[in-house]
Amino acid sequence: MIEDNMSGERIASFRNGDEHASISVVIPTRGRPELVVRAIESVIAQSVSPVETIVVVDGPDPASLRALGALQLPSLTILQQLASGGASAARNRGVRAASGEFIAFLDDDDEWTPDKLEVQLAQIARVENAERHFFFTAATIKSDGREYQWPRRDLRPGEKIGHYLFDRRRPGEGYVPFPSVMIKRDLALEYPLPEASRIHEDWEWMLNLESAGITGRCTLRPLVVVNDASSRVSLSRSEASWENSLSWALRMRSTMGDDVFASFVATEVCRGLPGPNWGIRLGLVLLAGAGNFRGRVLVEYVAKAVLPRFGQRWVASRRAGV
Repeated sequence: MIEDNMSGERIASFRNGDEHASISVVIPTRGRPELVVRAIESVIAQSVSPVETIVVVDGPDPASLRALGALQLPSLTILQQLASGGASAARNRGVRAASGEFIAFLDDDDEWTPDKLEVQLAQIARVENAERHFFFTAATIKSDGREYQWPRRDLRPGEKIGHYLFDRRRPGEGYVPFPSVMIKRDLALEYPLPEASRIHEDWEWMLNLESAGITGRCTLRPLVVVNDASSRVSLSRSEASWENSLSWALRMRSTMGDDVFASFVATEVCRGLPGPNWGIRLGLVLLAGAGNFRGRVLVEYVAKAVLPRFGQRWVASRRAGV
């Protein structure tokens, strides 16, 4: 039976280690033995203990298996994929193996602050119909010597997740750090992550959830540390190109809707273009904006896709009233 929400007493039982605490942590990993151990240590340090941590090793990886086995944690389950199927396939397998009421996702190269689960449970307790939401938090992002906190705001009432993610007035305004996501296991089973997509699978999952009437809720406290070094190898990064992003968007257009599709093309696709490529940029804007934009809105999207960075900053300042 799915509960509408969680009482304060229920949260207290989680904090006190009650046997009814039911959060399963799912971590996909491959080729990062030191990092996945660090991620697990951040789970162990939680003020609210999950009932289990499930690490799915995505393909043959003796070094990670040795490092994980050396931890000797009774609450740790190690699953190995015979062949690499990608992060989504690994996460889905972890969800299927989980026993908790909630799934908390964590990536092998990221970390949680010690109060991450406790703060999210307090948020869930305040939300009616928790089974119709997924929950996420802000993150501290560390990238090539820089550090910043995203997202800057929660979704507005009735706002599409696509608009939140792609129609940004300033960097980091809308962002969902996946290693902060918590969701009912029933929902994660009913709506698994897309395993066929090699890029943007997290976004595709959220768009699919929204199509089913499930939306996100954010805690604007940075409870996750996302380590995003540009030199780090990942499948999504290796597959990223403006052509692949455009192909993905065209496939997802009916799910996105024309307005979200336009936002994605004018931001994410155009951002992936190498060099100026003014003709391609203008063509992409026309593709995105056909029948959708009028007046000032069209000017703003042209600025995002075509103008150099100073022009984009000028548009952002005008919208913000600076």
